Amino acid sequence: MKKKIPWRFVLVILVFLLVYYGAYFAINYQRCYCPDGTKSLQKNKDADGNKKPCDCDYYTSWCDETTDLCWQSPQREAYNYDDIGVISKDAIRYCEDLVIDGYDDWRLPNIDELRSLVRGNPDTRTGGDCPITEGSGTDDYDNATCKGAAAHHEGPGTGGCYWPPGLEGTCDKPDPFALGHPLEYWAINSADNEPEHWIAFVSFESGTAGFNHVNSFGDVRCVRNAPSPDVPCEENFSECEPGKTRECSCSDTRKGAQLCNDEGTCFKPATVQALNRHRQGKMFQTSVTNYS
Repeated sequence: MKKKIPWRFVLVILVFLLVYYGAYFAINYQRCYCPDGTKSLQKNKDADGNKKPCDCDYYTSWCDETTDLCWQSPQREAYNYDDIGVISKDAIRYCEDLVIDGYDDWRLPNIDELRSLVRGNPDTRTGGDCPITEGSGTDDYDNATCKGAAAHHEGPGTGGCYWPPGLEGTCDKPDPFALGHPLEYWAINSADNEPEHWIAFVSFESGTAGFNHVNSFGDVRCVRNAPSPDVPCEENFSECEPGKTRECSCSDTRKGAQLCNDEGTCFKPATVQALNRHRQGKMFQTSVTNYS
């Protein structure tokens, strides 16, 4: 007759394994809440054994005083060169779901707003000779003034992009389904003559303005109207641990993150500027409490 394994022995083994792995993860991992609403379990030390902050995608806003518009900086997945971009309807959804610096009123820009970012190519900047605007049709794309600068990546912006100095991002992420040109930036406007097929874009490698197929892939930089004053601290708040993050949610359940300020007196939006102040020698501690 087979000898039965005592159930108490099995229970002890299971408890031991739970305690062991629980302690292992508690010592070596941290739960990270990021401003874009994502959360994950990440290692809390680097290869040298030093404490490390959460690895998140952090965005800030760059405001253009000439137009009173504030722009996402950098753009979506700016430095991920494996990213293939998104189709136009997903670009709209992405901006509608975006929360940066405590603001959730981001949107995909119209073509006139997107053209207002062009620098170094006057024809395609808003008000220039290129006729593509709200209500334009695909025939306007044939206008030579919309073709952008002949010299690519020689604009005044970062990486030679044809946008303002100080605006962060990239304009050379390859379009895997096109030959020889990078991802173009989506606007929200459809072509007047074929709205079901063509959407306006700007390519900042040269400042070109045109139309792309709705099912093509493009890059996304969201916009909101200025001003963008700092979000105030919560009222009747006592104290918190400087550098500590916690998950939060907007009224429509979109997730984000908040960071305790340097004085330990307030939880505010976890912006890139605030987070950078805690990167040197300090690990972000996280809380699992939800706030609305």
